[in-house]
Amino acid sequence: MRIDWSTLVLQTVNAAVLVWLLARFLFKPIANIIVARQDAARALLTDAEALKRAAIEDREAVLETRQALEASRERAIQAIDAQAGAEKTALLKAAQAEIAQMHSAAQAQIARDASAHWRQVQASATLLAADIAEKLLARLPRESKITGFADGLAGALAALPPAARDALATAGSPLTLCLPRKPTDSEQASILETLSRAAGHPLLIEVTIDPSLIAGLELRGPHIVVSNHLRHDLDEIRASLADTDAKTASV
Repeated sequence: MRIDWSTLVLQTVNAAVLVWLLARFLFKPIANIIVARQDAARALLTDAEALKRAAIEDREAVLETRQALEASRERAIQAIDAQAGAEKTALLKAAQAEIAQMHSAAQAQIARDASAHWRQVQASATLLAADIAEKLLARLPRESKITGFADGLAGALAALPPAARDALATAGSPLTLCLPRKPTDSEQASILETLSRAAGHPLLIEVTIDPSLIAGLELRGPHIVVSNHLRHDLDEIRASLADTDAKTASV
């Protein structure tokens, strides 16, 4: 086998040029890229380690915070339970006091209602008794509705102060004599004479009929009224009974 030295030399030169080109334009940039990537990887590892340490520290801080929150939560729950118990006790006492007050108020109201009902019953009984008496007195004989009442009216007239009796005589208008029925001429004359004698001077009187008197007489002047009739007596009896009932109910 014969070696072509010129070809070998040329190939060797080509190989040397190729190696130089590869070393200059391929291997060195690749090496630089590898070094840069190694540096970046180391930086990433360093950052990862820092992040890992920070994560561990954050985790420990979170655990501590969680434990603190759990402890605070337990204390808050205990405080709430204690406060709730105290409020429950206070509400129970307040409810019991309110119930007792309501019971007392209800008893007082029942007593007041019973007293009011009793007063109403008494008032109704008083009115009924007065009405019965009025109806019975209305059945008096016709002549007895005037007879016998003139003297009583004259006595009440005579008991007036002298100035009041004199004022009856000097009144500018006639006095009004009220009767439950129309009197006879003799009855009217007798009554006028009796009243004038009691007043100490003649009286100018006009007669009017008022059946509500039931029986009796009433003399009315501008500033004075003198009564002697059953209506006045019944009204006084009603007032007296009502006053007695009120005093009895208040005891």
